Formats: sequence, C-alpha cells, structure tokens
Amino acid sequence: MKVSLISLNLNGAPFLGDFLDSVHVEIAGDIDYELILLDNGSSDDSVDMVLSNYPWVRLIQSSRNLGFAGGTQRTAEESDADILVFLNNDMILDPGFMYEILKPFESEDEKNVGAVAGLILNETGTQVDYAGGDMNAFGWGFQRYHGQQVSVVDEEYFDIDTPRQFFGCGGAIAITRETWIKSGGFDDDYFAFFEDVDLGWRLNLMGLKTILAPKARVLHKHHGTAAAMPVHLRTFLLERNSLMNVIKNYDETNLGKILPWAIIMANERGLIDSSSHTADIFRGRWAEDVFSSHDGRKKFDIFKDLENLKRSGLKRAKSILKKDAAAAKYPVRNLAVEYVFLNWDRLMSKRNLVQNLRKATDDDIINLMGERFRTVLGHDREKKLMEAFERYV
Repeated sequence: MKVSLISLNLNGAPFLGDFLDSVHVEIAGDIDYELILLDNGSSDDSVDMVLSNYPWVRLIQSSRNLGFAGGTQRTAEESDADILVFLNNDMILDPGFMYEILKPFESEDEKNVGAVAGLILNETGTQVDYAGGDMNAFGWGFQRYHGQQVSVVDEEYFDIDTPRQFFGCGGAIAITRETWIKSGGFDDDYFAFFEDVDLGWRLNLMGLKTILAPKARVLHKHHGTAAAMPVHLRTFLLERNSLMNVIKNYDETNLGKILPWAIIMANERGLIDSSSHTADIFRGRWAEDVFSSHDGRKKFDIFKDLENLKRSGLKRAKSILKKDAAAAKYPVRNLAVEYVFLNWDRLMSKRNLVQNLRKATDDDIINLMGERFRTVLGHDREKKLMEAFERYV
C-alpha cells in the first residue's frame, strides 16, 4: 500500500524542522511512503532549509499562496498513492502515528470508512485541540473536547477504537485517493477554513463515515500559519465558507428552510461586532413610538444621555468613535453574505455536483451533526435567535 503524506508550508521556518524530523522517524526506510511538501510562496528561508537538510522531501514550489484548500488540492494531484495523509506543518507526530491512522483502512470491522482523523493535542501534549468534529445547523465546525485534559478523551474513548465524527480536521486526516477523487476533495474556492467541514459533510452525504483514531496522535503548535492572517479576513472566510457549506450540502427542502436563518445569524454577528442595537441608533419620540411597545426598549432621555457622555470623558468618547469607525470600515460578515450571492451560479454548479453524490438522507446526516444548535460567539443576542430557529424550524 503506497502512502503520500501531504503538507503545505508558508514561512514555516520556526516549526517546520520539528515537523519534518518527526515525519522522518515515521517513514524512514519505507519505499512505499513519501512526503510531498508544497511551499505556498514563502518569503523566509524555509525552502532553503528543506533543500539543504531534508533531501528526502518531495518539494513543490508555488509562486503565490494558493491557500490551504487550493494548495492541498494541487499537492494531492502530484500523488499516485493509495492513501493520502494530510498534515499541518506545525505538527509533531507521536511515534506510531502512521500505523494507527492507517490501521482502520485495513480492518475488516470498519465498513464504509471515508476518512480517518488523528487526535490533535496542544504543543505540550496535555490538552486536547481536536478529538472529533461536530457542526451546527449553519455549517460552522467545532472541535470536540477542545481545551480539555487528555485524560477526559482517554476515558471517553477507552472502549471505543474508532468513534464516528461528523468531519475530520484537515490538519491530521487520512483518506483513500479513490475517495478523495470521487468526493472532489477540498473545494479550493474556500482558500482556508471549513473546507474540512465541507468534505466531511460530503462524505456523510455519500454514505461514508469519518472516524477518529484516538491513538494516532500529533502535537500542534496552534495555527502556526493561520495566526499571521488578519482577524477581519479570517472572520470573512469563516462566515463565507459556512454559508457555502449550507448552500452546497443540504437537500432542497432544508436549504429553503435553513439558508435564510443562516444569513440572519451572520447579520446578527455583524451587529454584535459593531455593538449595534436599535436602542443605540434610534432615539427620541419616534423611536419610542416605533419600538417600545414590542421589543422591551428602555425609555430615552436625551439630556440624561448627553450628561452621561460628558461624565464618561473625552478619552472614552474617542475610543467609542474609533471602535465604531473600525466596525463600519470592515463589515466583513455582511461582505461574506454578499459574496455568496454574487457567486450564486458557481455555487449552484458545485451544489449540483455534490447532490449527485447523495446516498444518505438529510434526516440521517442532521442526526450526526452533534452541535446543531450551538452558537458561534455565545452572545445573548445570538442565543435568542438560535432559540427562535430551534422553536420555529
């Protein structure tokens, strides 16, 4: 059985060496194993480091950053292996990782395995980063047991060799090349974030399951590459990609029910980001007449409000104005909604490809989500909308 380990690098010099050393321990001397590393347009000395110190690495260089999804797709095209193992370059593999993550593919007890995920721990190996993937109804993925002690997972999975997950984290996951090609792999339109949730959803839709191999463990120097991305761009990608998950993967009936609520929730998070509320924007007699009878608004006294502002001090007033200006300048969650509608035809084409793979019903898939009604920010306003969604939909 031929295996390709696939990883991407973008200015990863501070942690790439530890990753490559741990991989070498796992695959050295086995002619059926290879590591393909795509450099995503690095500007540091990581490429020179690989060329000088790791000649066994199959290095591909891209002149620009293709993102995680696009870079992974590009690298997978270079492999003719039976199984692909995707790994972040800020991981350190525990001894025995390869044996444990490949074992389920050879087990007669495991039927319809689409992908096998590894257990991801923090850098010290004391806390969980990922021990299973769940999703809410609006396409947002969540890492099960994140931040908890490893002993919790060991106890939970003590007598379960391969617990089922809704999706596997793209930072440590194995999949057969046949399944990768048939499913379409990662959607390179995502660039980064939730492409693994999308793939997991698609595998469930195809009647395949994603399982966790609890003994296939890696240590993670958390978001070594993603940490360099601006926060507002990361927020845009998360919002946009979760909406694309919804549009591509639900059946027609559920798409009609859930997409409007997904858009409403994205809008609400944008309002929360900017601290916008009807009570802060609409003031005076007309506002009281319009809102006070049904939304529990407080009564406003404009003179009292002005006096409070004076007491708050000029420094505080400037900080409020600066915050509001920044929020107005980057309405990224709203831009994410705009994006999906501007690219609706392309999304519909992709949706058709996904739906043609369907073997499982939405009823079966929704039951696997695990965190169907979980909010993203945990804000009271978001929770109230989620409660309304649960009640009415």
